[in-house]
Amino acid sequence: MGGSLRTNSATATRAAVANGRGIGRLPYWQVKPLVEQGRVEIVLQPFEAERMPVQLFWSPARPPLERTRCFIEYLAARLIAETF
Repeated sequence: MGGSLRTNSATATRAAVANGRGIGRLPYWQVKPLVEQGRVEIVLQPFEAERMPVQLFWSPARPPLERTRCFIEYLAARLIAETF
């Protein structure tokens, strides 16, 4: 493929796609607001990468700090709420 813009920056790709400069490959969470606003359309959905699980590990000898546990709970709730 060829084109006038090539970048390895997700920020630049998102901006280019949002401004109608072509297509890009980005994680859904990065373009979800643009999709919801109708500024971006998802194409080639059958070729989307499979979702990967997120796992957290910590030593049982040293449990996470309370603020870390709160962040983990917040993040888990947000990830569960996110659907495609």
